[in-house]
Amino acid sequence: MIFATTEPALVEAEMSEVVEWINQQLQQETIHPLLIIGSFIYDFLSIHPFQDGNGRLSRLLTTLCLLKNGYSFIQYISFETISEHHKKHIMKR
Repeated sequence: MIFATTEPALVEAEMSEVVEWINQQLQQETIHPLLIIGSFIYDFLSIHPFQDGNGRLSRLLTTLCLLKNGYSFIQYISFETISEHHKKHIMKR
């Protein structure tokens, strides 16, 4: 999937808008928080506010939003980390 990210001159305004939106939606409690959080993260990644690190920051924001809305923290390790660590062994097969 290819999509156009936000032009740099519009990033600040769009980020302000999406942050205001998530705060309003979570406060109203009319839509399930998981749908709101998922939508927020999608918007964040679509805006792509930074040149690098948007994916990592989106995972941190997801965890923060989930914790603030009563969901427990589940520690996990990325499959990418495991596969990178064992790359030589996997490639020999």
